[in-house]
Amino acid sequence: MNNLSKKKSGLHLELYGNFVTEREYVKEWSNEIIQSGSIASIDQFESDYGSNYNLDDDNTYNDFNHLFSVEVHKCRINVLTIILDTADLQKSKVSLPKQENTIDFEDCDLETTSNILSGLEVQYNLSELELNFEELDIFECDRYISYIDNENLVIKTEITDTNFTVKEFVDYQFERFESEVSIKQILQALDLPEEQCVF
Repeated sequence: MNNLSKKKSGLHLELYGNFVTEREYVKEWSNEIIQSGSIASIDQFESDYGSNYNLDDDNTYNDFNHLFSVEVHKCRINVLTIILDTADLQKSKVSLPKQENTIDFEDCDLETTSNILSGLEVQYNLSELELNFEELDIFECDRYISYIDNENLVIKTEITDTNFTVKEFVDYQFERFESEVSIKQILQALDLPEEQCVF
């Protein structure tokens, strides 16, 4: 389980480390958006709604977005965004700051993955995987992140930027070391709760 049930699918923007809806973001920055708009847009909006406007009102919000569409778009481009699919987090579309294109969440690097999970209030563990087997002359250290998505544990390492299930990760390491390192040793290095090491 994760906390995505508290969120609605759709566009979310990063605001002070958390992900909020576009309306919440626009409400927070509405004064700055208005100030950066054209004189005609400012005059029109102030004429229609005055200084005590209410962006919780749908008509007001829609008119605001229409009059200040360029400014709102600039705000959206300048921050980390996610088009969240609460049923399929991995395929949610992410846009990095100052980039128009989107990538799937599962393709994000470790740092971006961590920032998004934190902003969505999904519990995760960021740790170091240390494979230290002196007798085999093997020493590797790799940061990894683990979290639960759709009741499955997901592991992503910094070096590979690949999402693994526990079984996939163990199989990958087992094959990479040509069976010189045992499955038990790999699981011990992961240091996961015992119930998550069953596959």
